This record gives sequence, C-alpha cells and structure tokens, in this order.
Amino acid sequence: MNRIKVFKHIFAVLLIILMAVSSSFAQSKPLTGNDPEATKMLEKIKKEYQKHKTIETVFDVVTEYPGSKAMTQSGKLIQQGKKYAMVMSDQEVYCDGKNVWYYLKDDKEVQVNNFDDKSSEEVMSPEQLLRFYENGNYLYAITGEEKIGTKNLTNIEFKPKSRMSQYSKVRIGVDNSNGMPNYIKVFSKNGAKMTLVIKSTSYDKLYKPDAFVFNEKKYPGIHVEDLRID
Repeated sequence: MNRIKVFKHIFAVLLIILMAVSSSFAQSKPLTGNDPEATKMLEKIKKEYQKHKTIETVFDVVTEYPGSKAMTQSGKLIQQGKKYAMVMSDQEVYCDGKNVWYYLKDDKEVQVNNFDDKSSEEVMSPEQLLRFYENGNYLYAITGEEKIGTKNLTNIEFKPKSRMSQYSKVRIGVDNSNGMPNYIKVFSKNGAKMTLVIKSTSYDKLYKPDAFVFNEKKYPGIHVEDLRID
C-alpha cells in the first residue's frame, strides 16, 4: 500500500472520529440495539455542529500499534459546508468542494482528486461522516461513565453490524458539562487504536476561499499526481 493510500485511510479515520461526533471503564451493557438515550446525545452533537457556518477544531491524535510506542500528533481541521482543510505536522488535506488535495510533506508529493460527496470510497466528506451513526450500519449504546482529570464523561460505543468491517468498535467520550465530545477512539481488528482528543472548538470564523485550496506555487519542486477526471 503506497503512502498516499495509507494517508487516505488515516484521514478517513480522523474524519470519522472528528465528526462522529485514562481511567477505568465502567461496567458495560450489551449492544443489542440502538440506545434512545445515546441517540439523544448524538442528535445534540449533530445539531450543535450543523447550526454553525464554520467549525475549527484543534486536536491531538494518538496512534497505537501492538508492540510499538504510541505516537502523538497535533492538528487542526476547519470546515465550511463541503469545504474543509486539515493540517498536521507531516500531512495536509484541502477540499474546495470540487477538488481534494492530499499532501505528504516528507515525500514532497501531492495527489489531486475530484471531490464526490456521494462516493462510497473510504474518504468521505465531513458532512457525510457527521451522519454516519444514522446509516444503519452500526449498533450503539451508552456503555458507562468515566472521569478524566476533572471532567466527567459518558461513553457511547458503536459496533459495526458487518463482520467485514476493519473496525471492532468506536467509543465516544461525551463531556457531561456541555454534551460535546471530549475524545473519540477507534479500535481496529488488527489491534491498532486511534484516539482523537478534542482540545478546542471554535465556531463561525471567517475564512478566505484559498484556505481550502492547496497552492502548488508555494512548494517549488513538488511532485503533483493529478487523478482528476474532467
């Protein structure tokens, strides 16, 4: 698998955990059906996101692989309708609603694709992923509470119905003080885990159109792989 494809996979997971919404996990109950109380909490999160024209999220993402030391990166995601931009230390993604750029800094390579918000491929738009819990592919329920630092959280777990899914579950820790996600954790069947900790969220900032476009002129010598279909 080439690095761009790996990057797309990681980016898809990041979008899932961004828009899905270290203490003992309370006794859980079985996920036999969707929990009405969990649905209420998720609807509140969705409505909070949808009522704003723009959203800026600052986050830390911790990636853990079996037998390896956990890796932590910081990043920022800005969204405006179907447009979005995510910037991390080694990679960036830009979408202007028509095109998507995936930029790997170390490789000095950018791949350009057509944006398709109806695509069923692994990389979807934040608008689609915001509603992923409504698509009927997951069972979810409140499974317990935990305390991290001074914050009291309610945990919601999602389990995919399909045995073919590469994920075993997704856990969202919702801050009881404001009803918004504090962290979101994805568990892969291969033992890998990816945890996104939301550091801050800002709403309704103004962004220029070029904030969602990758400017190739700023990177002389960069390799551009244009896969767009005219």
